[in-house]
Order: sequence, then C-alpha cells, then structure tokens
Amino acid sequence: MAHRPNYHEHLSDSQYSYVAREYLKDMGYLPKEESSVAATSQFVAVRHHEHLHIIASRIRLDGSLVNDSYDYFNSQVSTRRIAAELGLEVTPTTNEAVTSKLQQEYGITALTSPNRSKSIRAVNSKHKTPTSKEIFAKQ
Repeated sequence: MAHRPNYHEHLSDSQYSYVAREYLKDMGYLPKEESSVAATSQFVAVRHHEHLHIIASRIRLDGSLVNDSYDYFNSQVSTRRIAAELGLEVTPTTNEAVTSKLQQEYGITALTSPNRSKSIRAVNSKHKTPTSKEIFAKQ
C-alpha cells in the first residue's frame, strides 16, 4: 500500500530482510562480518506495507553498547546508500554533510532538502522551557 499517488517502488520480503540487516550493520547493531556473533544486538524487524519497523537493543550480546552518537546522520547515510544500491529513489537529505559523504564515499548524488530539520535546542527555545540547569540555579 503506497502513501503517494503513482508510487512504483516495491521490494520483496527477501529484499526487506537485506535492507534491515544492512541498516543494522551500518548503525552498529550487527557486526560488519557475519562471522562475529559477540558484537550482535538482539533486534526485531517488521515489514509494514512498504516500510520497516526496527526495534533493536543497544546492549550487545557481549555486554558492550552500540554507540548512538550521530545516529540521525548515520541513518540518513545508510538509508540512502541502501536505496541507491537497490535502484530506489534517493530522497533529499536534511544535511549538506550527509550529501557530501554520500558523494565522496559512495558516489551517490543526493539533493539537500530546503526544509532543514531544526535542532532540538532551536525547537525548545521557542517554547521557553527552562533547562534543568536553569531550574536548579533558581533554587
């Protein structure tokens, strides 16, 4: 079931399985090499219409943690790399650094969206929500 009129890109179950594994490798939840089991995280990937829902534990089976720093950036790079590899439409990114990395490391051309995401700090500044530091300073 498509969310856009005239949507034409569809993947098989095996392709969705490939997408899930590649994404989890890129994000550090699965090891890059299949032979290493220790650096594996438990996960569930569910196909829902024409997309995936993935739930993964940051705690690997060996007790180490998946580094989630820059996960939004890395997720954009990963999803666009996989889309290009499968011949799918590469959607615009929210970040020029993502576009640059895709071009330099993978030779993938991606546009930068004019609708850039606002930082959490910028969103919170509009609401005038005091930070925990400000709350404690008043006491």
